[in-house]
Amino acid sequence: CVALCSSALLLTMPAFADVELSMPSNSELLVVNGNEVSTQDTLKLQNGVNQIAFRYTGRYQHQGSQTQFQSDVIIIKFNEKNAELALTLPRIRSSSAADKFNQSPKVMLVDANDQSIHFEQGKLIKEGLQLGRDYAEEITAYNLTEQSASLQLQPEDTAATLIVTAPIVASIACLLYTSPSPRDGLLSR
Repeated sequence: CVALCSSALLLTMPAFADVELSMPSNSELLVVNGNEVSTQDTLKLQNGVNQIAFRYTGRYQHQGSQTQFQSDVIIIKFNEKNAELALTLPRIRSSSAADKFNQSPKVMLVDANDQSIHFEQGKLIKEGLQLGRDYAEEITAYNLTEQSASLQLQPEDTAATLIVTAPIVASIACLLYTSPSPRDGLLSR
């Protein structure tokens, strides 16, 4: 009876144990759960709350020539378990559609059954010159705010992380330092 119950449980369990998120080809993934990443088609995420930052990248015809479009950075936060999800973005075919998307991005998060999944959405806005942005640092600052897609961390949460990591970095620096040896001719005998 125990073996029968165990095998019945195995049959009812989903085939996946984490969250798998498929990204559309017209997106550029920037940050996953606070860490900068390179663009990937599919992400394996932990069950629970996840946060990603990405932007729409694409082209459209404008007055007979191809125009490159890059949206503002979009942040979404969702809480799912044992799910296969897909992020979908609309097709942008004109400059007015690109402007409209930047003003109010319409993205969808759906499960394997094409059912809409609840998520919070925001934008990571930085004024001025956009060269050399540190997205991980910007997300950390964003997560200290009350924005809907924010993780709403408290300043002491980030300070505790710095306090814990500083001794680790110092220890690594000590390990990397090599003292002079007699072979170097720097020590007297």
